[in-house]
Amino acid sequence: MGIMQRIGNLLMRSGDALGGDPAYIPNVRKMFEYFGDRFSMYYDGASTSRTRTDWNYTTDTPYNNLSGDLKKLISRARESTDNNGLSQNIDNVYCSNVVKTGIKPEPVVTELDGETPAEAINKILADGWNRYNDQWDRSGYGTYYEWQGIALRTIINSGSVLRNTVPSKKGDYLPFANQMIEPDRLDWTHDLWTKPMSMDAAPGKQTQFGMELDEWGVPLRFWVQGIKNPIDAANMDVRYVRRRTEQFIGVPWKAPVLKALWDLDKLLEDKFMSSRILAMIALWTKSDDAPRLAGGADVNNRIKWEPARIMYSKNKPEVIQAADSIADTFDPLCRLIQRTISIGTGLSYQILTKDLQGMNFAASRANILEDRRLFEMVQKWFVKNFCQRDWTNYVEQMFLSGKMSPLGLSDYQADPWRFIQCYWQSPGWDWVDPLKDANAAVELRKNNMLTLKDYFSSGGQNYKAELRQIAKEKAYLAELETEYDVDMSTADQTAAKAQEAAALSANVGTDGQGDAQDEPATQEAEK
Repeated sequence: MGIMQRIGNLLMRSGDALGGDPAYIPNVRKMFEYFGDRFSMYYDGASTSRTRTDWNYTTDTPYNNLSGDLKKLISRARESTDNNGLSQNIDNVYCSNVVKTGIKPEPVVTELDGETPAEAINKILADGWNRYNDQWDRSGYGTYYEWQGIALRTIINSGSVLRNTVPSKKGDYLPFANQMIEPDRLDWTHDLWTKPMSMDAAPGKQTQFGMELDEWGVPLRFWVQGIKNPIDAANMDVRYVRRRTEQFIGVPWKAPVLKALWDLDKLLEDKFMSSRILAMIALWTKSDDAPRLAGGADVNNRIKWEPARIMYSKNKPEVIQAADSIADTFDPLCRLIQRTISIGTGLSYQILTKDLQGMNFAASRANILEDRRLFEMVQKWFVKNFCQRDWTNYVEQMFLSGKMSPLGLSDYQADPWRFIQCYWQSPGWDWVDPLKDANAAVELRKNNMLTLKDYFSSGGQNYKAELRQIAKEKAYLAELETEYDVDMSTADQTAAKAQEAAALSANVGTDGQGDAQDEPATQEAEK
């Protein structure tokens, strides 16, 4: 045990001997931490050597760490998105892979036995959602699926997004709609009404970032700027990624890379400035030699330099020249910063910068698969913390509005969990190597290692809808085979059938009706 640890334990025991004076013990603890940091260096990462004296750190709570920085982080993240193409592409990559055209719900309510699908209930919920999807947003800006992308972009740049339940427009399917609010709309001035949470404070009711929390950290009310009274948590909720146990609001996802994004901007700006100076390189010579130079000089004896122009003078001028080392140092430095940004956002350098220079197929495939693992993880979080919350609110309002007949509100209140069960179909991705991936899927299916649900889901398709479509196509092919007496199981026979159908259509009777009657079947056969 180190000498400082012994002293600290002795001081702590003396505090206990004094009756555990709460004003005394925290001061002893802080003094011990202060001196202990300077003497304890068992872990290199905790050392405070001469080369690490500028490494700042804190042992405070998430609230105290964030309260002074959050609005600045949000503002800088938004500014970088508006002015930096690489920063904007972070949003685009996440949204185009996590949300795409929308993560769509399929109700999977079962009967009381827990196994048999409740088809009637599921149909009511699915049909109702098709109408409600267009009316989810009170402003009427877009559908729920479009707002999924807006919400994800808000979380990336602001750390959180708030959803508020508001009355819907007259004539809408349900009597309520939704309003999305950015986290910096919360009124933080109410945080001063209660003691800020600290490491020395026991858990209890707190007001953090304008949110009143109970002793378990569950929001009770939200104070919003411009609104006199707080909004009850029954109508508003906050959605974010929690990275620490006592964190109650989100941190912008771009926070770790904001410095690098700014540095890259300034580096490019400085390099372009240097390039402009290089394009207007200056010559110095004595003023009395200026008239002798080719092209002459202006009234101030200044000479405008033109590229590839030879100038003559009595005395040799001194050239102020800037080095142009883009290939040697500038490009590698930019790539280094871009790689730092890609690592900080969890994305591969390839997908973030679209730079495939020096990339072979094996490395590209490895990066794509790793990116997809990240997107699947984000999709899972987004479905649980965003989509499913909205579905739960929707189902509850369906019962409150009396649209689940013959079921009533009492049925829902008896077992809400049963009625909110929903499968969210995330958009899939194209195959990296179509032929190999297709053959692998066939082999997995043959050996009962791949379900049709998993196969179609990987491509962003609903397996029930796809199987119904396949059944329709098979039935239609069988109908054509019967009508034209051919086997359409192979491509060659299908082509032959199309030719026969075309010839048959051309030779139909001359009553003026035959061609019109056979035309649709002929077109389908040609297809």
